[in-house]
Amino acid sequence: MDPIQRLRMTAIEERLGDRIDSDQLIQAARGTLRAGIVSLAAIELAGLGRGEAPQAHDLFARVLEELDLASTLPADPTAARWELIRWWCQLIIDGHVAPEVGGRLVWCEGFDRLDGPDALRPLVALVSELDDWREDWGVPRDTYRRRVIDAAKQVLEQPCPSGHREEGQ
Repeated sequence: MDPIQRLRMTAIEERLGDRIDSDQLIQAARGTLRAGIVSLAAIELAGLGRGEAPQAHDLFARVLEELDLASTLPADPTAARWELIRWWCQLIIDGHVAPEVGGRLVWCEGFDRLDGPDALRPLVALVSELDDWREDWGVPRDTYRRRVIDAAKQVLEQPCPSGHREEGQ
């Protein structure tokens, strides 16, 4: 998983008001350093102990500034939410998260919070089927997992809604 992308997504989640645990920020900083991306604030953040955790959010903001990431974050909440959705879909496709876990994130943190966009309906329907799956259906559970992966690919094949352009486009 790309450590810079992880920093961006964590920052977006934080901007959207999601509660980000200090340990998550510390782990993101450690991942950045392991990848050879050096920032003085990341070094400080990665070295925080339990008693110093309250400093984590301020240090995380400094990491974003030092790595010039703060200015790249979408200001529009809808665009930010779509960037998270697309990231979760990519994590599903790449196998970094299980289809049921990533699909649930798309459903609960994307689909529900964006009032059910049509572009996500097929993926959410498949996640629902995967959640409800029973052995007596006669179809292996992995079949539903593959369908969720395929639906995640379809989400990424569509242009990003809300006029938001992803980095690199």
